[in-house]
Amino acid sequence: MKIRKIKLIPIILFIIFSVSCSTKENIRVNIDIGDVNIVDLNKYIKILYNDFEIKLPKNSFNSKKYVKNFFLDDFSKAVEKKVEYFDTDTDFFKNSETFLENLKKTQNTLLITGKIRVDINNRNIIKKIKTKSGKRKKTFVQIQDWKMTSDILLIDSNTGKTIYKKSFTENIKDAESFDTKFNFETLFFKTTNKFIKFILNKTKIQDRYLLAK
Repeated sequence: MKIRKIKLIPIILFIIFSVSCSTKENIRVNIDIGDVNIVDLNKYIKILYNDFEIKLPKNSFNSKKYVKNFFLDDFSKAVEKKVEYFDTDTDFFKNSETFLENLKKTQNTLLITGKIRVDINNRNIIKKIKTKSGKRKKTFVQIQDWKMTSDILLIDSNTGKTIYKKSFTENIKDAESFDTKFNFETLFFKTTNKFIKFILNKTKIQDRYLLAK
């Protein structure tokens, strides 16, 4: 019987503690914590860019050049560090081993590359269109849904390891404009805007709850 009483003591103490805590008020506070996904750009002597692998159904403009110009110019200004083009015949996604061997020749360097895929879905909807007479009538209108999926990678030249990889997805719903260049640039702007924020923000604020006395 004594053994059974001893076993019940921890359970009774836990119940008493739980009841006493439930009567106290929780206070919400904001605490800054480090973000493990943030990359310290200052420790790198150079930042290099290599062409993204881009899959675009209607590639009526030079999307690779557009993305390249963004990282060499706009991204460079945003992070306040020069970004140079990594000119190599090898492709990271097709022959990563040879690619990384060439990259290691440049010490203390961060390389940016990635993939972009654009999916376009065409469909018809019924929409009221204003006629020349000023009246509105229902008619079928063709629209497009655009989806851009981007994988952005940052690679350390010393180790050859990918130290940062993040996927971004942006959409345009019910687009009546079939301008490939315009829609691509719109989605890419949304993507890179988020990417730059991830890179430049060094801390995140998270909610924590303290038990008031």
